[in-house]
Parts: sequence; structure tokens; C-alpha cells
Amino acid sequence: MIYFSDVIEDKSKLISDFSFLPEYECSPLDEDFTSAMKFSTDVEPVSMRDHLAGKLMLRLDKFLLDNDDLNELYYDEVSQAAGHKIGGYPTFTQEDPRNDKPLNSMDKILLFQLDADDHIMFGDSGVCNFFIAPVDLKSLDFSRILYNWDCC
Repeated sequence: MIYFSDVIEDKSKLISDFSFLPEYECSPLDEDFTSAMKFSTDVEPVSMRDHLAGKLMLRLDKFLLDNDDLNELYYDEVSQAAGHKIGGYPTFTQEDPRNDKPLNSMDKILLFQLDADDHIMFGDSGVCNFFIAPVDLKSLDFSRILYNWDCC
């Protein structure tokens, strides 16, 4: 992760030479593709693939008899958190990587999600997520980011 503290309004001053970054054999981006991203504020419920969904289902199950029907209804009716986003609830092609990490990783929240679209592809279809602890985000410390990408 590279954090730039100043917003650069003059596009001629933007960094365009990224040769300082390590090279990779493959890239999820179309060659020579660049695009601005526009974000807007929105509200979304916890996605079924987020590690918090299981905890939510357990709490709701206390009031309902059939957990399988509840899971199916929630999965069918609730957003699966797809798309590019800053914050919010992540989506995964496989499963939430925070499930297999030490407990302190469970405290990490979604910082940024880059999803497959017409120009970006991870495998057949996938997504990458960047997670950060709220305390690190508040102090602008991006040194302990949890990065995950998965595809089908």
C-alpha cells in the first residue's frame, strides 16, 4: 500500500512512473488500462461471506426455529457486497481470510476492495481486499495491511 497524504488537483503533477514498484509476471489489469474511480456514500448490510455473518445468524437464530431457511433468505435478499469500494463489507469468491488468521486479524475492517469488472480480472472472476485495524487507519499506519485476493 502506498498512502499519499496530499490530494493533487493538478493532473500534470500526478505520479506516472511506477518503475520503483516490483514487477509481477501477470497483472489483473488490461494492459495500459487506467481509470478514475468514483465513490459515493451508501449503506449495506453484512454480506453472507463476511466473517460477521455467522455471528449475526447465531444471534438471529435465538428468535427463529429454522436456521437453514434464515440463511437462504438472507443470502437471497441481501447484497453480496460486490463491486469496488472503500470500507463497507467485503465479498469473496472463496471465503473470508480473517477466519483462518489469528484473533487480532479478525479485528481488521475492509479498507479497499477491487472487484472484477470489464477491465479487471482475477482468474476466472475474483476480487482483492485490503484490510486494516481501525487503530491503524486512524493513525494512517498502513504497514500492517492484510491483503487477500481470490478467484474461482
